[in-house]
Amino acid sequence: MNKSFIAIDWSSTHFKAYRIDGSGYILDKIITEQGIAKITRIEIADIIEQLVLKWPEEQHNMYCSGMIGSNLG
Repeated sequence: MNKSFIAIDWSSTHFKAYRIDGSGYILDKIITEQGIAKITRIEIADIIEQLVLKWPEEQHNMYCSGMIGSNLG
């Protein structure tokens, strides 16, 4: 059995999170205009906390990409 996970694409202009099952199907998604360049570092933590509350089963299987890895993130 494959585990589900959270995939995050956090660009400078948008936040996109996907809950993906072990077969690669998107189970749910969140897309907002909370890009890294538009929020503070404290807001980054708050957004992740809200995401974990929404999808607690996948909180230890989260992969982040995009501008979150920059000096802004």
